Amino acid sequence: DMGTSKPSASKEIDGKLRKIMVDFLEAPVTGGVAQARSGDLGALVGGSESLLEEMMPILKTMCRTIQYFGPVGSGNTAKLLNNYIVLGMVSLIIEAFNGAKKADIEWEKLYSVVKCGSADSMALDRIIGNAVQGDFDGYVFSIKNALKDADYIHELARSLDIDSSLPQVIQRFFSNAMKSGDPEANISQLLKH
Repeated sequence: DMGTSKPSASKEIDGKLRKIMVDFLEAPVTGGVAQARSGDLGALVGGSESLLEEMMPILKTMCRTIQYFGPVGSGNTAKLLNNYIVLGMVSLIIEAFNGAKKADIEWEKLYSVVKCGSADSMALDRIIGNAVQGDFDGYVFSIKNALKDADYIHELARSLDIDSSLPQVIQRFFSNAMKSGDPEANISQLLKH
């Protein structure tokens, strides 16, 4: 399973498949369509190491980096922690540049300076790098999928006893975005609101 799922769902699938003698491997990926086409995805693998070795030739056709994290559930835990970082950055980028618009600060100028510091990232490039060119679909990931992942992240944070309101804030950000527009729109479209 290469999708992003709740770790508990992966464990449940694994348990059901074990009863009928079927091995299960989770390998959620980082990256998008462009990275899949060029073979530059990253796989976060959970399951049996021996099954991973069997599946390695398949994973290598689309993944530049393949990391084994442990038993089933650990791959999706690592993926959700990755997405926690990404969705947090995306939320901040959108909020900051919408604030810049309200303050009459030119996006292109702000973008050129932000790129010189610690806030430089692929998310910044996909969202703002494209938006300054008039492309508000530069980050190809739907608001609906962002909220799904934010929901999973919030649940994971509770299960790990992470004492922070940040998962809830990110979840609320994308929940509000769902209510105010097209759930299938790419998250970079939120710059228009």
